[in-house]
Amino acid sequence: MDARGNLYGTTVDGGESYNAGTVFELSSNGKERVLHRFRVGFHVQHDGIYPGTAVVRDAEGNLYGTTEGGGLNSAGVVYEITAEGQEKILHTFCSGDCSDGAYPNGLIMDAKGNLYGTAFGGGVNRNGTVFMIAPQPSHPQ
Repeated sequence: MDARGNLYGTTVDGGESYNAGTVFELSSNGKERVLHRFRVGFHVQHDGIYPGTAVVRDAEGNLYGTTEGGGLNSAGVVYEITAEGQEKILHTFCSGDCSDGAYPNGLIMDAKGNLYGTAFGGGVNRNGTVFMIAPQPSHPQ
C-alpha cells in the first residue's frame, strides 16, 4: 500500500488476450489500473509469466515481484515495474540443477533495497534455493 491508500497486486492469469497475468493498482476509491500485462509468445519469450505472488514496493514507487514461469529458460524471473509501468527483468532463472534456482515464489525487501526470495526448484540438489538480488538504482546518484 502506498501513502495515498492504493493497493498493488498480481493476477496469475488474465491480461486480455495474453492470459499470462498482470500487475495492477487498486486506488482507494476502488478503481483498478493495470500496470503491466505479462505476455506469452515467441516474440516475447523473455517476459515472465504467471506472477502469482505479492509485489513489494520501494520508496520511489517501483514494484518488484517474481513469476513462476517464463523468462529465457522458462524457469521464472524477478522483475521490476517502474512507477510509470515499464517492466525490467532483473534476473532470469535457469532450469535444471543451476545454482540460482528455478521457479521463484515471492520476495521481501530490506531497508537497503535488496531483494530476497526463495525458489522451489533448481539449486545444487534441485530442491530449491534462497537468493538475493541487489537492484540497480533507477536514478544513479
